[in-house]
Amino acid sequence: MMSRLSQDFMTINRANMERKMVNLLQAVGEFFAMNSAYLFLLEPGEEIISATYLWHRRGAEYLTKRFTGAALDELPCLHPSCAPTN
Repeated sequence: MMSRLSQDFMTINRANMERKMVNLLQAVGEFFAMNSAYLFLLEPGEEIISATYLWHRRGAEYLTKRFTGAALDELPCLHPSCAPTN
């Protein structure tokens, strides 16, 4: 799986980025037997989500809201203050 994903990302560009991100989430989701997988991107130094990518199994329930433009305060489980400490 890792080799295929690495090879796939060698040809990433703006035109195919969303498809490749969804393919990545699908591979990870299926590997871990998940119903859905999400990727949130944050702008450096900001607490606003700039992009989200989503994959879900056909027929599975998943979060329908796209999070682009949401503040981290709206998603407490993603806020840095919730990160585990060593």
